[in-house]
Amino acid sequence: MNRLLSAPYNKHKIGKKQAVAILFIMPFFVLYSIFTIFPVFQGIYVSLCNWNLMGKASFVGIEKL
Repeated sequence: MNRLLSAPYNKHKIGKKQAVAILFIMPFFVLYSIFTIFPVFQGIYVSLCNWNLMGKASFVGIEKL
């Protein structure tokens, strides 16, 4: 009982295996964000603009819908 109370409790500490797993998964999340999530939000923004592909885009919002 004393040992449990005297040991510092750190719930945010990750082990070596978890750190290695995070390092292996991070490239996937970075590439997924660049090639999937960012284009979705960019497409939403472009769909709310008045743009003829040659000049500057002007944001019109939901008036275009």
